[in-house]
Amino acid sequence: MELREILDKQGWLSGINEEETEQLMALAQLQKYKGGDIIIPEMTRSRDLYFLSKGAVSVSMLMPFEGRRQEVIDTVHAGDIIGEVSFVDGSPRSATVKAEEESELYFYPFAELNAFLEEQPRVGYHLMKALAKTISAKMRQANLAWRNLMMW
Repeated sequence: MELREILDKQGWLSGINEEETEQLMALAQLQKYKGGDIIIPEMTRSRDLYFLSKGAVSVSMLMPFEGRRQEVIDTVHAGDIIGEVSFVDGSPRSATVKAEEESELYFYPFAELNAFLEEQPRVGYHLMKALAKTISAKMRQANLAWRNLMMW
C-alpha cells in the first residue's frame, strides 16, 4: 500500500489540506525487513510510529508463566498502525513486533513528527483525534476478547 492510502485509511488525512498532507508524508521513512527480523523489541523505550505497507508482522508478549515464552497476540497487515500507545504516552513498548515475512513499513521518528505537530497544532489535533479512535477501537476489541474468555 502507498503511504497516502494508509494515512487515509487510518483517518490521518481527515481535516487537513494537501500542503499539510505533503508535509506529513515527507516525514515518513520507508524501512524494509526480512522475515524473522525484530522491528520493535518489548520493553524498549521508543515513541516512533510505524505503518505497515507490505507483508505481515506479528505482535507478541512475553508471558510471565509457562517458561516465560513469547505469545503471539495479534498479526498486523498492510495499512495498519503500530506503536500508537507508546507514541501517545511515552511508556516502554508493551510487545515485540516481528516481521513474519519480507515486510515494508513507513516509519515516523517521534522527534520529527512531534516537532511538526507542535508547529502545526491544527494538524496535531486531527492526528491525535485519529489516534484516539484507533486506540479506542483496539481497547474495545481487547475488552470484548476478555469478556469472551471470562464466559468460558
